[in-house]
Amino acid sequence: MESIGFLKVRKAAGQLPTQKTKKKKKPQRDSLRSRLWCLDQDFFYVDHLRSLFNADFFVSRDELAQKFKNCGRIKLLILSGVFVQEGGERVDMLIVGDNLKKKLIEKTINTIESEIGRELRYAVMDSIDFAYRTHSSDKFLRDILDYTHKKIIDKIGSQ
Repeated sequence: MESIGFLKVRKAAGQLPTQKTKKKKKPQRDSLRSRLWCLDQDFFYVDHLRSLFNADFFVSRDELAQKFKNCGRIKLLILSGVFVQEGGERVDMLIVGDNLKKKLIEKTINTIESEIGRELRYAVMDSIDFAYRTHSSDKFLRDILDYTHKKIIDKIGSQ
């Protein structure tokens, strides 16, 4: 795997516990060097492998929309970040709606986190706040809407 550039080796240094000697010399420390294997980010097929491993998170958009069915009147549900294989986004999920049940949304998010095995960054806002932020060119929303994202529910008709 190392020869094809898939993995690369790093060395990690650690300390072994001190060894006491019978003489009154200073205790000695042995250094421990071990090899760590990690994925080479420059490997040609890294993006394809990421999409392969992330593809099974949600079989369909309807499945994800069903999870939020009882959380209030959701008008917009946007996935970005980890869901579109880009880690630099501010949030992974944006939920906009009216009469939202935040405790139920939190519970649903926790369920999704346990399914995908990582913590999600998400934002919840009502539709009035979303409209105000959209018209005032809010940087937070611009960062989400201008870059790669997927709209799962769109009853607002946003960009």
